[in-house]
Amino acid sequence: MGKICKKFMIFLLTVVMTAGLLAGCGANSGSKVATKIKIGVTLYDQYDTFISQLMECFTQQASENVEVVVYNASNSQQTQNNQVKKMIEDGCNVICVNLVDRTDPTAVIDAAKKADVPIIFFNRELVEGDMGRWNKLFYVGANAIESGVMEGELAAEAIKSDDTIDRNGDGAIQFVVLEGEAGHQDAIVRTEYSVDTLIRSGVEVDKLGYAIANWNRAQAQTKMSQLIEQNGNSIELVLSNNDDMALGAIDAYETAGVSEDLMPVFFGIDGTDVGLEAVAEGKLGGTVYNDKEGQAGAMYSLALTLAKGGSIRDLESIYNVENGKYIRLPYTKITNENIGEYLKKAVAKKNAGEDQEGKEPAESPEPASSDYPMFKQVTLKYDKYYEGDLVDENYYGDDKEHRLLYYSDEQYLLVTDPYKEAYPELAGFLQDRVLDRTAADGNGVGGDWGELDIVAEYEELVSQGYNFIGPWYDVQRENIALLNDKILSFVTYYENFAGGAHGYHCRMGTTVDVKSGKEYELKEILDVSDEQLRAMIRDRIKIEDADEYEDYWDLDDSLASYYIDPDAANEAGKDYVNHYNWTMDPKGIHFYFNPYDIAAYAFGIIDATVPYDMLGDFSGKDLVEGASGEDSAEEKGDGSEDAATGNNGDGSEGTAAGDNGDGSEGTAKGNEGDGSLDTVEGSGSGKDAAQTIDSHGYVTYAGLYVSSSEWDSGDYNGLSLYYVPGKEGEGLANGLYLKKGNKKASFDESFMMEDESSISTWKVVTGDGREFIYVTSKSFGYYYDFFAFEVTDGELKTCGRAVFTKTGLEPYAYDGEWLSEGAAVDAEHMYFGEINTIIGDFVLVGQYRVGDDGMPVFSGDYKYVTECSDHITLKKGIKADVVDEAGNVITAGEELPDGTHVMPWRTAGDKFVDCYLDDGRIVRISYNRDGDEPDIDGEYLMDIFEGESYVG
Repeated sequence: MGKICKKFMIFLLTVVMTAGLLAGCGANSGSKVATKIKIGVTLYDQYDTFISQLMECFTQQASENVEVVVYNASNSQQTQNNQVKKMIEDGCNVICVNLVDRTDPTAVIDAAKKADVPIIFFNRELVEGDMGRWNKLFYVGANAIESGVMEGELAAEAIKSDDTIDRNGDGAIQFVVLEGEAGHQDAIVRTEYSVDTLIRSGVEVDKLGYAIANWNRAQAQTKMSQLIEQNGNSIELVLSNNDDMALGAIDAYETAGVSEDLMPVFFGIDGTDVGLEAVAEGKLGGTVYNDKEGQAGAMYSLALTLAKGGSIRDLESIYNVENGKYIRLPYTKITNENIGEYLKKAVAKKNAGEDQEGKEPAESPEPASSDYPMFKQVTLKYDKYYEGDLVDENYYGDDKEHRLLYYSDEQYLLVTDPYKEAYPELAGFLQDRVLDRTAADGNGVGGDWGELDIVAEYEELVSQGYNFIGPWYDVQRENIALLNDKILSFVTYYENFAGGAHGYHCRMGTTVDVKSGKEYELKEILDVSDEQLRAMIRDRIKIEDADEYEDYWDLDDSLASYYIDPDAANEAGKDYVNHYNWTMDPKGIHFYFNPYDIAAYAFGIIDATVPYDMLGDFSGKDLVEGASGEDSAEEKGDGSEDAATGNNGDGSEGTAAGDNGDGSEGTAKGNEGDGSLDTVEGSGSGKDAAQTIDSHGYVTYAGLYVSSSEWDSGDYNGLSLYYVPGKEGEGLANGLYLKKGNKKASFDESFMMEDESSISTWKVVTGDGREFIYVTSKSFGYYYDFFAFEVTDGELKTCGRAVFTKTGLEPYAYDGEWLSEGAAVDAEHMYFGEINTIIGDFVLVGQYRVGDDGMPVFSGDYKYVTECSDHITLKKGIKADVVDEAGNVITAGEELPDGTHVMPWRTAGDKFVDCYLDDGRIVRISYNRDGDEPDIDGEYLMDIFEGESYVG
């Protein structure tokens, strides 16, 4: 599936770029012949496996005089309506529509009818009345009833031929159904007819439950996990409306560690490539082949015929045309008896796709550097030691000699300098938050804790013979959850300890307008009632915290005090008014309830995620999609894809020492999915459903705590990370490996490792669905060892190892020590650093994406200099080009006299460095690197410059 999606994404990006470069076809008419035929396509969801593969078959047929533009509606009918209007404006001769909402085609039909552009609906069939509204509406697909009947027949045949399926021997088959989509005609029909056919075949059945998983593998895994919890090993049959959900159900069983002899038999529909492979492997009992090749061929033939002024009747000799409007291709039952024939067809199609792909770019286009503002995570580190004469013989901390009383490790999200001019309001909003906080803390040097109160507290306790329990601390982490051209939504995790039985930690969400810097209130996002939202949150908590929520305080009573518009509630005289703490990511709105909000401290931070599909067409939906919604950034030119992220996985998390309340010191290792330090077991990590993938994918915290291989018992079936310990005191580990059940991928080589808390793990998911675990381990100085594992579809393998550096970006000039790291936006916008020797040593930070081999690949225009000497001057005059910020030459060969001060800024390889002069101009200093040392006209750079600095 990953390769197919990748090829389709490459084609999608290519044709969309072509659409922006080529002129339109002029005034459009469905009956007129254009010199170049232009076909527009809009998909309900390009990441639906069957739709992706159908479109791959469709686009492979395009000839040189046919241009295809493809849009992804991302499950938004309003977005799809706008896409149809745009395709009409751009001169498409025919438009193919895979409807988001089959009951709401009015806007699409009206727009096409007004412009006289034929519409071919496919895969999602309209109701008959809508198809009759105009004589240029057509449908290509299959008969959903037929698929349901065949799935029921497959199940019945398997049950009658294999007595072991009825594991409990009660004569009845206990089954569950995974349905595609609430209210979707195909889902309703497939479910009804599969079950009815099973019963009519004489099989006695007992329905244990069903779940709606929206045709999605990840959602199906989540829903199936819940059904397994409810029914244990009682389920003997799983009927799924498509292959992806059937495979998601299998994933759930494998993740739960259920042995094969206790698994039910699974059946799907569609015959996707991964579904066929699962039948061949014996994982799926069978599937029903939905002829994507035939449907794609029929749709393409019909589109060409209509574009040339022909009629659907012209195809009657090839296809069975019903009522002058419908072309339906038959289904086929697939079992292990005929799977070989269909696997050959899949291989042939794959080979044809690779031949077609050879005509296109080998890689998807590089994202423009202006797609997103570049963000940095700046961290203030400060500590306060006791310098007086009172000695606490039983000092609680590790450093009895120096007696650390307090430290802060506070991270803030900021816009980097090159993007401040383009996003001044956003940059100002984020910077003001830093200034406000540091002012409250005493100008960033620890505030009252660091300078006064904590010293007095220490001295009072020790003088009275008590122990000082410390150190006290403040720790904060911030990470991006959602970014597009409309909003930035991010999460702040804060933790502190100031004596007592334990510290406190909380999570806070912030959502701000990218252009205006205005922070959104929840009432501007949602238009549901308070009662509706409370019900949604209550239901999500019961699902996500099924094992714990009954021990919370009374949920209804706790939630009753929360209001979407707390100001209005106060004005209305409501008692105990609370505001929601929330943030947005690509899959839904997260509502955070911190310790003591709705449950005792021990339950930690509770995260109730309300998926967007539960909210319908809520008022803030366009914010999630961005200004251009699901259109590609290359087509719109505004880089508006949504993205979810954490930081770039460079090992920069702090380690917070706290008090467990039992006389032992707690240590926070790693962080939660939002970059927050996780100090309470079960405080929210690992509870979120799979995130929606957009064309740039996403980056998030993986939640894997590294453990010594000594603790690897082999019994754990989840994903786990282990290091092989080296000799004590060496600061080395002798290996690193990732495990899931009996699957393992390992790096059998040593690497630097201070301790377990110095290792960070990040999950990286690409737009084409490939999944990776990136691991970093703090090495020495600026350096971090980097390891990449691929975990796509549950398979584990190593990708490669590298060394990167801290991605420092313009440290802020406050008292105290500011450290700065680049913040990843998504799988196409990650920031890594490297050491490069040119004019002295530089730390260079560049934009990276996930490469074909899973390793980060530089994809930006420039790498920016973030660490170097600021005293570099010329010993002798040289010539350089004056350039603008875009790199365009303004003046060539300008003479720079000796004594000129230069400040390296950026480079794009081994041939030049752009430097700022004191007068603000940018000069490009070109050099050669053919020999052992870089030179300018044969003179070594060390003979031309002075004031450089070199590592070591």
